[in-house]
Amino acid sequence: MRIRGFRDVTNDYSYVDVHCHLDDKSFDGDRDKVVERARNVIILCAGQEPESNRKVLALASTYSNLRACLGLHPEFVPDLTDEQIEAEINFIRKVTDKVVAISEIGLDYYWIRDESQRRRTREVFRTMLDLAEKLKLPVIVHSRGATGEVLKEVSQFKYPVILHSFPGSLEEIEIAISRGHYLSVAPSIYRSKQKQDLVKAVPLERLLTESDAPVLGIKKDERNEPSNVTKVVAKIAELKGIEEIYVREALMNNFKRMFPDGGT
Repeated sequence: MRIRGFRDVTNDYSYVDVHCHLDDKSFDGDRDKVVERARNVIILCAGQEPESNRKVLALASTYSNLRACLGLHPEFVPDLTDEQIEAEINFIRKVTDKVVAISEIGLDYYWIRDESQRRRTREVFRTMLDLAEKLKLPVIVHSRGATGEVLKEVSQFKYPVILHSFPGSLEEIEIAISRGHYLSVAPSIYRSKQKQDLVKAVPLERLLTESDAPVLGIKKDERNEPSNVTKVVAKIAELKGIEEIYVREALMNNFKRMFPDGGT
């Protein structure tokens, strides 16, 4: 898909981080340095709720390698009124020209156990998918504890889907691949057998890298940051037994297929 009015700048970068949260307060003391360490990375920064979405827009206007993605994370949905959700959807419509994807959206049945809250997050997820289709934007999707339900909900979506840090079974991974979805992998691959098995199962042309910073780092209790996607590329190369430069180029080509103009 082509992002309206944007030029291709992917040749300026070697790596991509399709999912992170640089608006997080843990970066307030050294955000400039964090972005500088990732100067060769295109970073897609994901909003999670109204305040976060506005911070993401501000960051994308400040740093040349950041791109804004706006959404409503399922964990925040139960705390928002219907009026707040409607207002945020209208806000996203108004700033569409500054947005490259709808993210972060999805379902989370790991943290959300109440059935009425789950039902509401499903309704909002469907609303956000509908919004993304109307805006002709890809989606980046959260699916913790709800992989089967997420696959069902995105099955008819017309634009690219990235399943961020997908925790599904090998059977569900095969379903995602067969539908042409992308699966993004974080630095936690160094300590996650499930993610290592995912990389082995997924063709290179369906993989992408993410940081999900500040979480999902190589070490569980250390703050993660976008520059660590370089280490994810190295791990993918190791697991697939191919040269790192080939992996890096293949993943960037995957990104270009989703964002022919470089997501700028």
